[in-house]
Amino acid sequence: MPRQHNESQSGIAKELVYYHRSYRKIPVPEKRHLIPFLCLIIIIEVLLYLFSPDLNYLVNRYTQKILVRSVPFENVNMIWTEFLWRSITVLNVPGSYPAMWFTMINLIVALLIVFIIPQTKTPKPITVALTLMSLIHLVSALFFLFVPDRFPYQVIDFSTTYVVMVMVTWFLIPVVYGFILYPLPSSVFSKIFMIVFTLTFSSAFNIFRYSIFLYLINVHSFIFMAILFFCFGFLLDMIFIVGFYSFYLSLLSGKLQHDMDVWQWLY
Repeated sequence: MPRQHNESQSGIAKELVYYHRSYRKIPVPEKRHLIPFLCLIIIIEVLLYLFSPDLNYLVNRYTQKILVRSVPFENVNMIWTEFLWRSITVLNVPGSYPAMWFTMINLIVALLIVFIIPQTKTPKPITVALTLMSLIHLVSALFFLFVPDRFPYQVIDFSTTYVVMVMVTWFLIPVVYGFILYPLPSSVFSKIFMIVFTLTFSSAFNIFRYSIFLYLINVHSFIFMAILFFCFGFLLDMIFIVGFYSFYLSLLSGKLQHDMDVWQWLY
């Protein structure tokens, strides 16, 4: 009797719990599909390695066209360098050091945000993000306030590091997406589409981000270099990669939430 009662209760619970809720699992893809999928990822990586210098040049060429609207053409230089035994291009513009009054304004604003924002009813994620950015900018402002002559970087250093970071992100996208998308019960085409779409978005987005970065450093000085790189560089790339993955999951779960062949009970 107790066993029958437990089975009855289990059946009632299964009727009440939605298919996409707790105590559910998705089937693991068959092992025979793993090797072909890995081969597709490797092919994408090889194609990226072969054509990433061309994509890099295309991104920088459009970035240059945007920059020359605000920066004199002769000040926007395209320079060749090497990355992973391939020739790539980076852009260089004249940089400037912040005036004392400008440094003081940035210092005061950063301090106000650090001490005031946590005391407000601002949502915690926004508070954490603003505080983190303000602390980084605060350190930058203090550096230029006391020892501006010891600043060790030029625009070309920032630009080269930025471009390498972007290209490393391009190489990471197929690997990361391949690892997290493979177990999902969706078509190979949709997974490859996600990888290609994210790479395309990253390329287009970097045209505008790179333009804004170089414009700010050229017009408003080196004081913004740290916050731009640490808060709006690789970190921002990871945010949109996770965001696209989350959106893909939401669409997939909505599509499959009533499919009992996919969502199986754990017990």
